Amino acid sequence: MPCSKNQKELLSNLCKLQAQAQNTLNGNTRRRVIGKITKSNGLEVYGTANDNKLYNTYLDNRQKRYLESIGPVLPYYTPSIVSSFKNDNGFKHNPNLTYSFEVLKKIAEVEKKDLILITTQLSDKESLYLHEQDSPASNISKKVLRKLKTILNSPLLGFIVLERSYARKIERASQNVTEGPSQDKCYGLHFHMLIVEDKSNFEGKNKAKIVKALKGLATGSNNATKIQFNYVVGRLDETIGGLRKDSIIKIVMHLDGSSSDYLSKELDKPISRCGNKNFALMGIRKEVRRLWTDCHYKQVALNQLVDKIKKEIKVEIDPGDMQARINEVL
Repeated sequence: MPCSKNQKELLSNLCKLQAQAQNTLNGNTRRRVIGKITKSNGLEVYGTANDNKLYNTYLDNRQKRYLESIGPVLPYYTPSIVSSFKNDNGFKHNPNLTYSFEVLKKIAEVEKKDLILITTQLSDKESLYLHEQDSPASNISKKVLRKLKTILNSPLLGFIVLERSYARKIERASQNVTEGPSQDKCYGLHFHMLIVEDKSNFEGKNKAKIVKALKGLATGSNNATKIQFNYVVGRLDETIGGLRKDSIIKIVMHLDGSSSDYLSKELDKPISRCGNKNFALMGIRKEVRRLWTDCHYKQVALNQLVDKIKKEIKVEIDPGDMQARINEVL
């Protein structure tokens, strides 16, 4: 039996409500939209779709393609899972880091603290050591925790991601069965650590102490350790109009859900020869597991409810009732 015009409109509204609910479950509402606009000059522009009407439709479509699914989420903790979402700028979606960010964001809001990103370029010696460890990310996180514990006088809550520094090649000794000892080239490493803490503890004298504490793990460079409370993005100035270099303005933004997507970009390239994961959670494992399970069951309930409403849709159904029933799931 063909659908009436009103039924088609109701089904269309239902799909929109489902998409909005899905965006809430997978953290899209707390991500900035990352995209690219290419005109004759090949200019790339990044920003938040909601704040930039000049290109929000284009970027919303990109976000829908890359991030609309919550991924193969299971009702139990699977730390090594990496879904296939990837865009042109090296962002990926990893449920573990997405839920970790959600947990940290909530803690920061409740305790009135800040999200802080620490990046340290590790020395050749430390990099070579970590390349040979079964759990390199867990190994470096324990070292960092020990070094910062006395300075901050509190346990760190967050996660750490270990990545290659592709501009820095180093050599490590390896054993060739047929030819004996040889030299094997690999890359230096660096870590990103996202934590929740008081911003004041990472400024002034404390900042100098933290940089000094990490110096034993870092390269000899003066800027081997970087501490960030926000980041800068380029965005089109709507008052100027058009796509020109002089229409790009710099915007300072707080760390958001896109941070976990950026830090997931190389989780499918294990540092360790045994293939262990490149990240470690610090003090939030139970909370992440709980949130993961909760989102999974809500997603299942959402899908079941939408299927049920589709069967119930009649001309006289109230659109507000659909919204109310979806809200109950969330």
